[in-house]
Amino acid sequence: MRSFGPNEMVYIVLAARWTVLLATCALAGGVVFGALLTAVGLARHSVARNGVTIFVQFVQGTPLLILLLLAYFGLSAIGLELGALLSSALALTLYAGAYFSTIWRGAIRAVGSGQWEGRLRLG
Repeated sequence: MRSFGPNEMVYIVLAARWTVLLATCALAGGVVFGALLTAVGLARHSVARNGVTIFVQFVQGTPLLILLLLAYFGLSAIGLELGALLSSALALTLYAGAYFSTIWRGAIRAVGSGQWEGRLRLG
């Protein structure tokens, strides 16, 4: 059995750096993309609202590993060569954005109509 030593710790620290970078990209991109999806999902236009619903259902119904593989291999199959880091950040951003959108849409719709009317009366 192989022992765990200082050389392996260097690899773990280097891997943690990439993990933190991807998590930061996913969070920042997911917040922006989720806010956009929320705004479009709450619009009065039914085609846009239905498009957001279909996209969110697709992303939430697909395992993250499949989205990562689609982002890396699927985009390169259609001629869009992205690196591993960029395609992973894209897939994680789409995944986080879909979940943020669902959370924020639910939170906005949970506010009662009386509170919306009170907001309009108060300015």
